[in-house]
Amino acid sequence: MGYGLRFLRGLIGPFLALKEYLPVFRKAKPRGRAALVFGTALLGGGRFFTGEIFRGFALLLIEAIAILYYIYFGFPILAGKIDFPGLGLEFLSAVFIPVLVYLHFLELAALLRVVQGENYRKLRKPKLFSSLEAGITSFSQVWKDCVSKDKFNLLSPFFFMGYYQIRKKAYAKGMLLFLLQAGFILYLALTGIYDLIDFVRLETDFRPSTFNLVYGFVALAVIAVFLNIYFKNIKTVMESIRSGKGFKPFREEIKAFFNEKLYLSFLSFPVLGVILFTVVPLIFMISIAFTGYEGASQNFVWTGFESFKRLVLVRDYLYTLLSVTRWTLIWAFFATFTNYFGGMFLAMLINKKGVKGKKFWRTVFIITMAVPQFVSLLIMNQMFAYEGPVNQFLLNMGIIKEKINFWGVQSRARILIILINMWVGIPYLMLLTSGILMNIPNELYEAAIIEGANKWQLFSKITMPYMLFMTTPLLVTGFVGNINNFNVIYLLTGGKPLGVGLVNAGGTDILITWLYQLTKSHRLYNLSAAIGIIIFLLSASISLVIYRNTAAYKGEGRFQ
Repeated sequence: MGYGLRFLRGLIGPFLALKEYLPVFRKAKPRGRAALVFGTALLGGGRFFTGEIFRGFALLLIEAIAILYYIYFGFPILAGKIDFPGLGLEFLSAVFIPVLVYLHFLELAALLRVVQGENYRKLRKPKLFSSLEAGITSFSQVWKDCVSKDKFNLLSPFFFMGYYQIRKKAYAKGMLLFLLQAGFILYLALTGIYDLIDFVRLETDFRPSTFNLVYGFVALAVIAVFLNIYFKNIKTVMESIRSGKGFKPFREEIKAFFNEKLYLSFLSFPVLGVILFTVVPLIFMISIAFTGYEGASQNFVWTGFESFKRLVLVRDYLYTLLSVTRWTLIWAFFATFTNYFGGMFLAMLINKKGVKGKKFWRTVFIITMAVPQFVSLLIMNQMFAYEGPVNQFLLNMGIIKEKINFWGVQSRARILIILINMWVGIPYLMLLTSGILMNIPNELYEAAIIEGANKWQLFSKITMPYMLFMTTPLLVTGFVGNINNFNVIYLLTGGKPLGVGLVNAGGTDILITWLYQLTKSHRLYNLSAAIGIIIFLLSASISLVIYRNTAAYKGEGRFQ
């Protein structure tokens, strides 16, 4: 009864808190009043005045997405003008309205507490503007303090990089800066400007548009690197004039990269690898989503958000996107938690006192891990085929009278995929959780047993909290990994059977395999890139929201 009353009180708490709205508003300072006004008008609008900019943007984004959804789909679905059978959007459209209203009241109640306690965060300018303002202020101060003959030196790095260094007898550094500036100007004059122009228009006669994209990004990267060096050189010259000191010998600066700055020397190679093999392909993929890159032709132009409009506003593509996304989340949930709890219970069973042959059982499961996954999955695909050994065995045993089409029916194929994934993934989680289980202090169990705890209480109050504390990052990465788990789906079913009403997608396709089909079979590169962005946003948001709200993140390094 007590739990029910507390739950009910917590549920209606945001509505009860609103009776304090007018008193708090009257006593609040201008900043607090502005927060309440904008927080009442817009979900998260008040957070921009309390200093919680990120939270404000997140809540505004939720409200904007909800408004757009109801304008284009929610209200037409509720009015019966459009229909997406099998997705349950009618129920979701009806339920989400009170949920959104409740979220608005919940946020307003939280905002009232902040304004009442004047618990504001400091409003900070964007770092770029703060750095620019600080640089201008410092330059102005040095300009006022320096003598007339130094003012030319102070202005020199704006026009001639390396001049001041050469004047201060740092010849090697000065020549390098001069050659860098000359090379940059020459690059822009010969090819950089033209690459940027071709990047804007994309479609040219002399080379494919993909080349224009790549060369355009190279030009932007070269400009960004040069500007970084350019402004750092200005800062270095300004500090040298202010302090009256010269520059370190170039040879000493080079030696520093093998001594106190050795970490920079070692980190530069992996950072360069990440930029070349991760960041650049990611930027290229994102840019493709905003072009008309389709089919065999490699000539295309910028199309803005047309690919996203096509996914969202074209009925067949929207139905496919919603259906595939729903199955992706269902698959990721079951694939993650069935393996996690299956591995944990298997580890607890093997580690239990009285179980004989523990080394044998562990070895058996390790052997299953030694077999390459693609071999196991392809064998399973053939075993459950219509003419496969499983059907033949069931017929011979008299369990069934006719063969079962395991892969030909969507519901059967999906259930079978989850079960086979358990067989593939549980041994790994069993080994992982075995080590964690053996590290739980026995004193905790002994103290709980003395207090009269039963087996379920030992598990729910000690084992499970400890496991979740230690393995929450693993669960998050496992969930995101299963959203992008291409191998299991593709090797088992290839996305088949055909999905009813789905465009270029099968009944077992998840987002990543649908993206692959659109790219390989249908050459819809722009749509594939748009789906890739959706996958990234889905994975990143789930990872951040779940992980930041776990005890493993909030209480890092300690378990209570």
